[in-house]
Amino acid sequence: MNNRWNFQIDLQTDNQSTPIYLALVEAIQRDICCGILKEGDMLPSSREMASQLGLSRKTIVKAMEILQLKGFLLSKDRVGLFVANLALLMATSSQTAAYEAIDALDTIPCHINWAI
Repeated sequence: MNNRWNFQIDLQTDNQSTPIYLALVEAIQRDICCGILKEGDMLPSSREMASQLGLSRKTIVKAMEILQLKGFLLSKDRVGLFVANLALLMATSSQTAAYEAIDALDTIPCHINWAI
């Protein structure tokens, strides 16, 4: 399944000290954990995402790099970013990373509205 997404994000947070890139990381991580974004779904390019969200491309790239390092996104050269297999992530990642993913379900200060 290779869907491209159009989305909006509400960055109004209760904790104004949370950097925007981390709010974006946590929101996308939660949507993956909740099944809103599914394995194989393709995210928009960093330029598209920056334009849609009204953020700098640098902010988007930083957030996507963190999600790749955590194992939530996979990069395919010259194609784009895709949602990774969450079950595989939980099975192969460290216990700490798995608990971080689960804890993110309750601690996300923003919400993304995804639409196909």
